[in-house]
Amino acid sequence: MTLTHTATSIPLDTSMIFFNADLSTNAGNVALTLDDGTIPGQLMKFEVVATGADGGDFFTVTITSAIDEDHDEIVFNAAAEEALCLWNGEAWIILEHDGATVS
Repeated sequence: MTLTHTATSIPLDTSMIFFNADLSTNAGNVALTLDDGTIPGQLMKFEVVATGADGGDFFTVTITSAIDEDHDEIVFNAAAEEALCLWNGEAWIILEHDGATVS
């Protein structure tokens, strides 16, 4: 599923989310929440397919039930940044991320 800068939520009925917006044209910041998964083992992959970035526009994913408070937010602000999350039945675990900032 591809989300643009007008997205308001992350659907849980898919396992691959692409963020697609031209971040270099001040599309605006997008803040989305990753709610609890639906089944243990569910994977959610995020990838930015945006063109450009000016450092001021970004996609932020806040994880409702993260494995810990140091891993409850992922910020993407450039093309090709990505993250892979796993729902273990109680929390999302960030298995890997490339370029994205996790805090």
